[in-house]
Formats: sequence, C-alpha cells, structure tokens
Amino acid sequence: MNLEDMLRNEARASAPNPLTSRTGELIAGVRRRRRARAAGATMASVATVAAIGVIVWQVSDLDRDPLPPAQPVEVCTLTIDDLLPDGVSSAVVSSAIATDGQGPAVVVTTTVENPDDGDFDVPVSSISSYAVDPVTGSVRGYHLDGRSAEMITVPAGNAVDWSATFEFSACEGESLADGDYELYQVGSVVDSGRWATGAEAFSVTDGVVGPMDPATEGPTDEPTDPETDDPADPVDALEPAPVFEPMCGDAWAPPTMNTGLELTVEWPDGPFVSDPSTGENSMSLEPTARNVSSESVAHGVYTWTVLVADGVVVSPEYLGSDDTRDLALGPDETQVVNAGHSLGDFCAPGWSPSLPLEPLEPGQYEAYVMLMDLDLYWSEGTRNVLAIAPAGTIDVTN
Repeated sequence: MNLEDMLRNEARASAPNPLTSRTGELIAGVRRRRRARAAGATMASVATVAAIGVIVWQVSDLDRDPLPPAQPVEVCTLTIDDLLPDGVSSAVVSSAIATDGQGPAVVVTTTVENPDDGDFDVPVSSISSYAVDPVTGSVRGYHLDGRSAEMITVPAGNAVDWSATFEFSACEGESLADGDYELYQVGSVVDSGRWATGAEAFSVTDGVVGPMDPATEGPTDEPTDPETDDPADPVDALEPAPVFEPMCGDAWAPPTMNTGLELTVEWPDGPFVSDPSTGENSMSLEPTARNVSSESVAHGVYTWTVLVADGVVVSPEYLGSDDTRDLALGPDETQVVNAGHSLGDFCAPGWSPSLPLEPLEPGQYEAYVMLMDLDLYWSEGTRNVLAIAPAGTIDVTN
C-alpha cells in the first residue's frame, strides 16, 4: 500500500458515520425484537430512509472489517437474533424472493442503496441468506456466498440490485420442508461494517419455494371497530310506531316497523257466518304480543282488525269499543290481548255508526290484526301501528 492509499484509508476511518446518531435507536429496536422472540412473538423491525422511500431494517456492527459468515453446522444451532449485527451501516438494504420455476430453487434480489456522498463496495462473499422459522426465529436453511470474489459497487446516492439463484441448504432433510418462512440477508460494506435486511415472508408448497400470498399471511394487530364489525341487530334499534290508518278502498300497504314487538294469532277454524244484526257470529281472537328486542318496551295499546280482499281494504273494524290496556314487556316476554271483527260490511255505501251493519259478501278474505299505540293516539290523535300479525285467510258465508 502506498502513502496515498494509507492517507485515504485513514481519512475514511476517521470520518463521522452519517447514521451514527441513529445507532442507539436501531440497537434498541433489535433488543426489543429479541425480547419479543423470547416471548414467542414474531416481530419485524423497520426503519425508513425518507430520501429514497425504501422500508428496510438496517443494522450492522461498528467494526470496520467484514466478519466471515457463520459455518453451516453452527448456523443450524442459532436463531436469527444471534446472526443480526448490533450496530449501524451506511448501507440501506432490502430483499425480495421469487421462484424460478425449478422446484426448491429461488431467485433472491438484494437491493443495496447508498445514501452517502461517496461510493462503497459490498463483497458478494459477505452476503448470507437465511430461511427462518417466523415463530421461533430458528434458522431452518441457509445459503452462503463465501467463495465469490465478486464486488458490488454502489455509487453515491444510488441503488444497485444484485440477484442470485440458489437452493437453500436445509438444516434438516434434503430441502426445506413445506411451510412458511422468513428470508433474512446479512452482509458487509467494505470499511463500513455489517448490514441486515428485514424479514421477507415466503413459503414452500409441494417443494416449490415462492413469495407468500398476502391473502395467506397471518392476521394483523390492528384493532377492530365493534361498531362496524358487529353491527347492532336492527330489531334492537327501536323506532316509534309509524302512522298507519287503512281506510275503505285503500290498497293494503302496511309500513315497515321496528318497534321491538311481534304479534301472532291462532286463527279459529271456519267457515265464518256474517250476521252482524245478531252479533252472535262475530270473530273473536286472542293475539299474543312478544318483545323480540333486547330492551324493555312499554305502551298503552289497542287492537284493530282489518279485512282485505284482492289487496284492497274492504272492512276495517269500527274503533268504538276496542280493547285497550297497558303493555309492559321485558326481552322475550309475552302478553295476550283481545281482538276481533263483527264480520259486518263497514265499507257499505252510506253506512254510519247510527245505522245497522250489512253482512259481508260471501267469499274469502284476508284478516289482519294490528297492535296499535294508544299513547300516540291520545297525544297526537293519529293511528300508529306497533305490530301486525301474519294474515289469516277466512271464508265467510251468510
């Protein structure tokens, strides 16, 4: 070595490392990761170089001389934490893995970025690749380039890709067993110390190595939002009873209800005789109201029975002597109420409460029993429906 080379090396050795201020931060990150490994967790530590926008985990020794890669037998007794350097290097390095379509062989591309003001070299002989168990961190396979004399020169402020095709040497068996792995690479920069990449997930399926499909990777640690992941049952989002007052000749079009109440009826056997003049053949019912919500509900209520033919309201029961009562139900509680219809023609032309009812035309009708909100009737003067029982089909004769 001549005098000029000695002076140049001395100046380079005494120059400050541009990333020295981050040494403590990166070392702390490595130590946190090691503690996580001991607890059985899998953690990937990353640092971002804003100037070039590549996410990596860069660590290295502060030693100036590259360290030789671990020997194969020794590697298989270690975890990746034992192989990662504890310092910082000016190199920013990441890796990617792809299958070459030849079974266990893979193509690994190493991207080395140089944020320094001067060029630097990475000896290919210093680059080691490890297949690591993502849970325990144990080394399951390796590839060492210790015999290569090739040098990767990275110009200042630039990045260089270096690719190699190889098969991992398995620590057990002839090749890596099927399963999930993480790729780590460790190497050195001449006169600047060692570096390591972050984890790159890959898998082995039927002996073929390839990058892991993001859809098969494990769940993230992001918290879930119970309001979006588990929406409330619509039945429990109770709403006021909507206005509904079917009149003679209206199309039967009940509104959507979300009051928390359900109404069911056991319909008696027919046929039914329409003879409103005597009142002896009126239809008498005992519907059951049930609270289907998770909240308690309480209303003053009354019932209203409506007859429909061909989708048209033909006889809504006159509400002069309807059954009224208080209804207070906890979740899944029930209460029986009274309902009925006189089977008279309330839609007959010219009929009024002061006139006798005409009998219904013989035929088939759909009967609907509605549970109505008495509180809203007294406060607002409107007919509001809380629940409607499924239709009962009745045959009427006279």
